[in-house]
Amino acid sequence: MVTSKSEKMKQENNDDTIQVIQLWKLPDDFFQLPIQDQFHAIDKVTTKAIPHAQPRPPCPMSLQDEAIAIIFFLMTLALPLLGLPLMWILVMYHGYTTTTMTTAILSMTCVTVVLAFHPLPVGNNKYRHSKLSLALIRYFTMEILLDRSIPDFKELAKPSTIE
Repeated sequence: MVTSKSEKMKQENNDDTIQVIQLWKLPDDFFQLPIQDQFHAIDKVTTKAIPHAQPRPPCPMSLQDEAIAIIFFLMTLALPLLGLPLMWILVMYHGYTTTTMTTAILSMTCVTVVLAFHPLPVGNNKYRHSKLSLALIRYFTMEILLDRSIPDFKELAKPSTIE
């Protein structure tokens, strides 16, 4: 008897040990909730993992979440791709008109190296606990798979861990 891959997975997961946390279903005010309520919200979006025959469609997003995600990608991907060559062109033009080209290239290289190795702010935790993080979670339809048969994951993300 030939069984498909999804049928094998159903047989292997008949005891509810593999669960999925559907992060994209978290409420908009998730990070404003007290820690106990955050665990209860995570518990509400945790379900038994089931195999899908078709690729799952993306999660529904509000227009605000879509706008936040698109603006984030434009600011982090498009502006550096457009800005750095434009900055090089302006410095080269300035170097061509006022100083030697060697000085202009050297100064632009120094600026690029400083920007490349400049550290990110230490207190960037506020960005991880913001509307932006929830918008990106929904944009990528993020889910976490947990195998509850592994001892370290048995009580992970359950309200009972902090009670």
